[in-house]
Amino acid sequence: MLPPFSSLMFDDIKITCNETPMGLTLPNDREPFEHAGLTFVPTYSRTGEIQHWTTDCKNLRFKVTQSSTTVQNSLHKYAHGVNFTDFSFTEVCKTVNELSDFLEWDSSQIEVKKLAFGVNITSTVEEWRKFEEHKGTPFYPMRHKNRVYGAKCYHADYAIKGYNKTTETQIHYSSKLDDVIQRYEIEIGRMRSITNRKKAIPIYTLADMKEPCLAAELSLYYLDILKSITWKMGIDISEKLEISPMELAIVKAMPNEDFRSYIKTYHPETYKKYRKMVKKAAGVLNGSQKDEFMHQVGGKLNELLNS
Repeated sequence: MLPPFSSLMFDDIKITCNETPMGLTLPNDREPFEHAGLTFVPTYSRTGEIQHWTTDCKNLRFKVTQSSTTVQNSLHKYAHGVNFTDFSFTEVCKTVNELSDFLEWDSSQIEVKKLAFGVNITSTVEEWRKFEEHKGTPFYPMRHKNRVYGAKCYHADYAIKGYNKTTETQIHYSSKLDDVIQRYEIEIGRMRSITNRKKAIPIYTLADMKEPCLAAELSLYYLDILKSITWKMGIDISEKLEISPMELAIVKAMPNEDFRSYIKTYHPETYKKYRKMVKKAAGVLNGSQKDEFMHQVGGKLNELLNS
């Protein structure tokens, strides 16, 4: 469907380093202070001791102690000020270099703790509304009051999100975008989910994010996850299968292990009939809407790489 070399848009990150940034020496007093054009403010524990010093720079939040520094939030916003635009691989590399230079750190010594990546697609079609589950874990609606603007699936080490970026921007930032944008994203909460897997993607440091081969591997990992999402079976599926709404309800219930075991044990002929329907339904989904969606995502990945 697409060449094995594609690029994702990196967004939220969490990085750490065992030194202070920009040659900073923390003061002994408790007053906020200025350094490199930034204002550092102390954060206190319940006992009144300083836990760390914080400052913000172009959307990134810094937390600094005597022995380490944590930097987090959107790398995309650090570069562009917003994260609904495209963020090509070339721009990612440039931003990583600029950030490392600003911090006065060696990017190979900056550890990546969390990482979010995905693509923005200009489309009014909200394919995320069809997401049902991933590896047995359901998708839950992303809501603002009574308004559903996305769907999210939570795993132990990572999460999968699909949502209307235009609506999300309007809700959280009171900004109206010219285009309708859908974002499909994976949030890696624990890097072991990609570094310890069978086909490991060894992104350990900020420098690793500049490696084209690792960006390509991460893109393929991203596509594999999107492909393995189970979509909901709608009424359009019942029409294509030429089955009744009642038969569709049974087809949709078949993935449930208890229901499937009951049908198989007490109604073996019915089980055989509906097992074939389930396979055919999956084929209809994978052969039409889902393939079209994956083609859109793959095309966007290639566009980001080559721009």
